[in-house]
Amino acid sequence: MPYLNVDLAFFTHRKTIRLVGLLGRGAEVLPIKLWSYCGMHHAESGKLTSYGSEEIESVVGWWGEKGRAVEAMLTVCFLERDDSGNFQVHDWFEHAGHLAAFKKRAKSAAKKRWAKYASSISKRGGKQSPSRGKVGKDRSLKSYSSEGGLGETKAAEWPCPKLLIEKYNTETPNELSAVEKITPARIAKANTYLKIFPQVEFWTETFAEIHKSQFLRGLRSSNGHGSFKADFDWMLTKGKDGTENAAKVWEGKYRDGA
Repeated sequence: MPYLNVDLAFFTHRKTIRLVGLLGRGAEVLPIKLWSYCGMHHAESGKLTSYGSEEIESVVGWWGEKGRAVEAMLTVCFLERDDSGNFQVHDWFEHAGHLAAFKKRAKSAAKKRWAKYASSISKRGGKQSPSRGKVGKDRSLKSYSSEGGLGETKAAEWPCPKLLIEKYNTETPNELSAVEKITPARIAKANTYLKIFPQVEFWTETFAEIHKSQFLRGLRSSNGHGSFKADFDWMLTKGKDGTENAAKVWEGKYRDGA
């Protein structure tokens, strides 16, 4: 399980004491909440690109006057700004660089497992991926639709939830957190979506689209969604318009410049 490196002297450190002096009792938890959030969503860099002060204060659960918590964390150096003016955690790699290493290791292991499975499919004469063509007009989701039920599947035989998760962990950008737990709810959602989109090529192309979108990778905010990333659970849900998010990603609707 991922964890934070918190110094045993954290609560008596001069920076923590100064923060409490500026904001009041209870403020000592704010940096820990910030580190936990970055560990989950921005483990590679600790950068909060495009985040505003109010978004960061919402992340840490600040209860006081708007802007004061961020100002105080900047003053005592729990936070800092990069050359572009974006917020970032001070000395992130020194305190939590191992989180990025864990994530990279998990993706690497998933990649090896998926490569082994993909190789076995290729040896059995698996189908080639259909041509994608241009975004929009000349593609139809019909080629990825399934009219019948999924039925029983053998272990490690596509389509199955476990292999879909392995594929997600392997092929999505490093900015996205790997799926670490296969829960009953995730299995149910994955089965539902694999009935709609059973072909492996659909998911290959869908995950490839995420690389082409700064918004889906959490590198660019949109309409105040500074902390959004296209994680596995979001991919297996519908948007406000009732359309499957995976289908919209496959269509290129989130691609940069689209």
